[in-house]
Amino acid sequence: MKQIGLKRAFFDYAPILLETTQAVNWGPIPFKMINWWVELEDFKQLVRRFWTNTHIEGWGSYVIKEKLKLLKSEIKIWKKDRGGDFKKEIAAAEDWLHQLDLKMESNEWNAANVEDRKFTLYSLEENLLKRDRLAFQKSKVKWIKEGDANSGYFHSVVNRRAKLAEIKCMKINNE
Repeated sequence: MKQIGLKRAFFDYAPILLETTQAVNWGPIPFKMINWWVELEDFKQLVRRFWTNTHIEGWGSYVIKEKLKLLKSEIKIWKKDRGGDFKKEIAAAEDWLHQLDLKMESNEWNAANVEDRKFTLYSLEENLLKRDRLAFQKSKVKWIKEGDANSGYFHSVVNRRAKLAEIKCMKINNE
């Protein structure tokens, strides 16, 4: 490890830069968790069943690490089997709704179509919500990694508004 004292500049302290000669490898991340998975009953059952049926010997932290590593592969299999391609499911639901609309216009409409339309709308809404929640979660992760990249833009807007609100001169009694 190397310690470097930086210029004090306008600080009331001297900043210190610490450098390591070797990169620290903390190991792989156990798995990425999508928040809405927890709401799915089959996901809960998968985790519960896996956690109770998997037995690993060792001290506490080691057991948890190994179980999470094995659980990661189970979740990958579950995710692949389950599908979850929102674009395809949303496109299919929209196409089917269009077909039902065409049936309604051509007077081929019946009670079964009404129920089918309700179910398709429900499925479409659920998939749109899942897609939006996933995008929201990814955007939060991106913001945490990259920081507020738009802060320069917001500062320029605030400065522009301040310039527009600035009083440059005043007339008193038309003088």
